[in-house]
Amino acid sequence: MAQPASALQRRQAAAQRQPCSAVFGGGATLTVTFNAANVAPVASAVSISGTAEYGQLLTGNYTYNDADGDLQGTSTFRWLRNGTTVVGTNQTYTAVGADVGQTLTFEVTPVAASGISPGTAVQSSAVAIGKAPLTVTASSHTLTYGDPIPTVTPSYATFVSGDNAAGIDTPPTCTTTYTTTSVAGSSQTTTCSGGSDNNH
Repeated sequence: MAQPASALQRRQAAAQRQPCSAVFGGGATLTVTFNAANVAPVASAVSISGTAEYGQLLTGNYTYNDADGDLQGTSTFRWLRNGTTVVGTNQTYTAVGADVGQTLTFEVTPVAASGISPGTAVQSSAVAIGKAPLTVTASSHTLTYGDPIPTVTPSYATFVSGDNAAGIDTPPTCTTTYTTTSVAGSSQTTTCSGGSDNNH
């Protein structure tokens, strides 16, 4: 069974509940101030800039803040495909073929150089990655009346990420309005249409 507290114990307990200050001879007062606990840094305004297309460089943007004034240390980054698969760990990322038709999200975990750290990871809104545009031009030909129909071929511009014509999944079909009976001096055209590619 618990014993009743003595008078000394009651006085000690009461003293512990008093504000942390003391008065000395001559009226001097000593006050002890307890600083608020250091808090972790915060990342805000997280976003992605750049063209959301295959082969394009994307940059993760954010604002770092620390209520205690602690400078930023080495914050960490992740790029997530469809919100789950980690595809990059730098602040920038170049979209690859596997990203086309999928979404990318940038995530930053703020890290302070001192004090409490790291902070909570924050993600940007997801962006959908599209195909890169590709310019196709039909070959041009100079003919004399009665010449055979030329073979019209495509030429390409604006390839990205080292791609070239050999990598086109389904090349376009190219034709001409010229026939062997076309009137001499008439203007005929060449065109390319159709074709497809996973990245362009």
